[in-house]
Amino acid sequence: ALLEEKTRRKLESALRECENRLQHLSEDYMKRNNGQTFVMTANGKEISDYIQQRKDDYSKSKEREREASKVSRGH
Repeated sequence: ALLEEKTRRKLESALRECENRLQHLSEDYMKRNNGQTFVMTANGKEISDYIQQRKDDYSKSKEREREASKVSRGH
C-alpha cells in the first residue's frame, strides 16, 4: 500500500506538470496568433476546458466507484 501511495503521488505530480505545460503552451500560442485560442481538433475544446472536463469526469467516476462499493458492502 505504501508503494502504491508513493506511485500515485508521483503520477499526480507528473500530471500537474503536464497540465501546466499544456496551459503555458496554449497561452504562448495565443500570444503568437493574435489572441486566437488553441482548439483541440479531436473535440473542439480549448486545452483548459479539456483539462477541467477530464478532472470533472475523473471525480464523477471515482464517486460512482465509491457509491458502488458502498452498495456492494451492503451499506
